[in-house]
Amino acid sequence: MISVSHHEPGDWQLVVKVNGKKLYDGIVGEKTVKEGWLDLELDLSEFSGRTARIEIEHRGNDWNNEFGYWQRLEVALPPAAP
Repeated sequence: MISVSHHEPGDWQLVVKVNGKKLYDGIVGEKTVKEGWLDLELDLSEFSGRTARIEIEHRGNDWNNEFGYWQRLEVALPPAAP
């Protein structure tokens, strides 16, 4: 779970990669934030059972008010098989 927001009136680009594979690439701004936060849940199941390098990037996109606010960053592992 990732919860992020933006500074009015700007926006910024959020990129999430796992082992070099891009899982999310989108703008965090007025059009994508709901009730103050953009909440994302990304499925990491394809990386289960192996080491995964997670990269989370806050990128500038138009270089105007690109402040980001981070509320939550959580990686949840599935329960182990019996």
